[in-house]
Amino acid sequence: MAKKKNGRNPRNALESTDRKLIGDAFDDAIRFARKNSSHPNVPKIYDLVGPILKRRKAAVYNLLPEIRKRFGSLYENLDTGLLTAWINECSALNHSVDGVDHLYYITLAAAIFMLDELKHDGRLPAAYRYFNSSQEALMSVRLPDIYDPCHEEIVLRGMMELIRERDPRDNPFQAYINDVSAQRTEPVIHQKPEQDSESLSPRERFNAVMALVPSVVKERAMKRFIEKYWEFLGIFFACDAPLCKKQTELLRQSDSIMSECRKLHKRLVEKREEKKSPNIPRYVLAPKAALPFQELQDISGNCGMSRAETFAIDEMDRLQAMAAQGLAMEDAADDAGHRRFSLALFAHSAQMVKQEDLIENLDADIAECLLRFEVNDPYETCFGYLCLIEAGSDIPWTYNAAVAVLMAAARKLPWNARALDELDDLTDGFDEESDSEYLHENADGDFARDKDIAPIDWNDRKADLYRLSYLNTPLYTPLESPVPDWKLNIPQILCGLTGIVMPRTVSDSDGMAEVFEAAGVEKGTAKGLELYLQIALDVQMQSRDWRRDFRHPSAELPEEPANSDIENAVNIDKEDDIDELKAKIRRLRESNEKYREDLYQIRREMETVKERTENVEKRAAAERTELAELRELVFTQANAVEMGGLEPDKAAELRFPYSTRKRVVAFGGHDSWRKAIRPLLPNVTFINREQRPNADMIKAADVVWIQPNALSHRSFYKIINVVRTNQVQIRYFGYASAMKCAVQVLEDDASDGKS
Repeated sequence: MAKKKNGRNPRNALESTDRKLIGDAFDDAIRFARKNSSHPNVPKIYDLVGPILKRRKAAVYNLLPEIRKRFGSLYENLDTGLLTAWINECSALNHSVDGVDHLYYITLAAAIFMLDELKHDGRLPAAYRYFNSSQEALMSVRLPDIYDPCHEEIVLRGMMELIRERDPRDNPFQAYINDVSAQRTEPVIHQKPEQDSESLSPRERFNAVMALVPSVVKERAMKRFIEKYWEFLGIFFACDAPLCKKQTELLRQSDSIMSECRKLHKRLVEKREEKKSPNIPRYVLAPKAALPFQELQDISGNCGMSRAETFAIDEMDRLQAMAAQGLAMEDAADDAGHRRFSLALFAHSAQMVKQEDLIENLDADIAECLLRFEVNDPYETCFGYLCLIEAGSDIPWTYNAAVAVLMAAARKLPWNARALDELDDLTDGFDEESDSEYLHENADGDFARDKDIAPIDWNDRKADLYRLSYLNTPLYTPLESPVPDWKLNIPQILCGLTGIVMPRTVSDSDGMAEVFEAAGVEKGTAKGLELYLQIALDVQMQSRDWRRDFRHPSAELPEEPANSDIENAVNIDKEDDIDELKAKIRRLRESNEKYREDLYQIRREMETVKERTENVEKRAAAERTELAELRELVFTQANAVEMGGLEPDKAAELRFPYSTRKRVVAFGGHDSWRKAIRPLLPNVTFINREQRPNADMIKAADVVWIQPNALSHRSFYKIINVVRTNQVQIRYFGYASAMKCAVQVLEDDASDGKS
């Protein structure tokens, strides 16, 4: 009978170790988030709770074998280095996908891609029946200030609403990453429902529209996203591996030197015991403490400098030199570790960061590698991410690498170039010609044929069109400061100048230029004429508001005019034939429909004006509050100078340390000031002046306090921009004294936020 083997299975032990390291990394991320924010739900803000956290850990673990297979050779025998890099890359606190969508309108790009495909296949009218016709629901969808010549604004809103509302969720901003999608590990089956569209749930309506998109289009989008995902990780690990090797080697050398130092120190101590000499001190060598030269000189000066003692002093000098060398290596290893951490923190957003800032946090060669990463078709990339979420793939749940691909797509989207400048809109609207009504009504179905149309693959054709090849002009100044090397593509230039989103099918008519050339048109002119004609065709065939189509189930049919109305409207001649009477009735119906459309447009404009007015009023109220704070700051500082500074109320001092009821974040101030005020206000988050302002932290705060005497202009304006956008209260410290500033916070908190 065979003996039972003792010990654990090595493979199971490795899996257990991997899972533990992954769990520890996410626990560290949670602790770091709580340490740097006073918000009670900060782990939830960073998607570090519940089913979402569980799915993130599982995704990191599930992809680990593929990571080892693809990139293990870069780290040679340093599997721990590869594992650490992978885990840190996935657990680093950064923008969630929904945060990226909020900033750069990823959902809009995916919606435009779906609309383009459905329109090309002649299936857009069939999709309209599943759109939500509620004006309130459609107007709740955020859009940038753009004009799309291929699809009317309400059509864009309709498709975006379908995408965003497909899954039920508590947080309305979590359209992609939520508890429902976190539990999805199998592909969603997209199929048309049998029941009437009015009784469908949001998920069933979305499934019906996705079923109309050809499978080859969805599979191709996912395949290309995955290829770009691995391409980015290849760049990331190629940059991290040399730093990992350098860090490991420096630590090995430092440990070796420190070990020799301990041995030498032990010999010196033993020699002293043998000679009974009191002149050699018993130092306990610590990894971070070197023996001071001054003390060694004192030792030599207090003894008779015998031969043995001279030898001991020489050995002490050698010991100190070795310790200094070991500590220098530890510092270099720490620097390499810091650069690895910065790589994990900044790599995913490299495309949207100014080059000088990227070089400041990473080396120039690493920044250059990251900036070379790009996608061909930004619209298809955003749609590919949506398809991966629907397919239950692990890739979106590894977060930062998937976000990096979306960032590369966002960098090329037309409206994200315009987001970098403060120009007024140069477009006054679009005038429709009456004789183009037929084209508008039939635009969505004109492409239909007796047989299915093969989907066109525009990916390669769009590569040149969306390549970031052109330097910015004075019209394109980034929000913070001019960036000479910030480049744009043609659609971004067009959108920046006119607000128009360039049609995605402009590369679909390459043959037209050849026809013009054959007719004698110069090559460059032929290409320009081809582009102009394609844009003109797309503008004429813009997708219209489906709710004005009588074929849509939500559209109200115009009421039949009563006989009395007809008699009052027209003078009916009894001798008129029946055909003429029908023609008059038809004209009345057309007039009625025109009035209905005008009324609808007027209501839309009123709602838009009302929304803009409310936003202006909110901004004005916030700016008035801030102005009052600044006036109070100037008054306080002026009186403090005249009176030699006011003493804080002794009764107020007795209330410290004080725990604020509101979530408070404070920026600025010298290190000594922060060190003095922290014990007085233990649950206020004080941000080091070297640390960049975190937008999520500011959004989560109830009040933001600013100490202006040690805060850069750049950080100040970024804080103010986030505060105003999210309507967070802002206060200013009026003193340099920590106690007086603490009293300010106490009095403001005690007033329960009344301005």
